[in-house]
Amino acid sequence: MHSPSSQPKRDVFPDLE
Repeated sequence: MHSPSSQPKRDVFPDLE
């Protein structure tokens, strides 16, 4: 699973933007 860098809300899909 990826970790949210600048988007804490997108901790599920940080790559999808």
